[in-house]
Amino acid sequence: RALGPGVLAPFKHGLSIYTGALPIVLAIWLVVFAATGMYDPRRTLSTIAARGADFRAVSLATLMVAAASFLSHFHYSRLMWLEFWALGLVLTWASRAFWGRVRERALTRPENVSRTLIVGCGDLGRIVLERLRQYPFGLEPVGFITTNGAPAEVDGLPVLGHLDDLPSLLAAHDV
Repeated sequence: RALGPGVLAPFKHGLSIYTGALPIVLAIWLVVFAATGMYDPRRTLSTIAARGADFRAVSLATLMVAAASFLSHFHYSRLMWLEFWALGLVLTWASRAFWGRVRERALTRPENVSRTLIVGCGDLGRIVLERLRQYPFGLEPVGFITTNGAPAEVDGLPVLGHLDDLPSLLAAHDV
């Protein structure tokens, strides 16, 4: 009951029981993650919203694995389920952080950045500019296109012309 030899209780089941269940656990995990949209490459959630989605998916996957275990009449301890859930959550968050950094670095490499124009100089256009500056989507804002006349500059970017001139503006600014 203590840590170390003679301290931790021996495993109730041999390691082969856990490794034998691994394919079923992984299948359930993958299906739950796919069903909850965890593999959607277009997910652009805030960090807090993404962590919440991860929390829900890991919790649901753990419950589904627990249900499968119950239905197979093989029972694990509550501590084992808590450890399984906590490890799943930590590993999910760590992998999301790692792949997020990889994606961010890839999108900000010069050969992967696309020059873009923002149509509209009003509040929505400013929000788009703010998001493009805040999140590395691989888009470099070059300027604004006005639809109804605007100042010469919006938030540090030039207003390059009117929407009617879009084809020539695209060519002129290498967009």
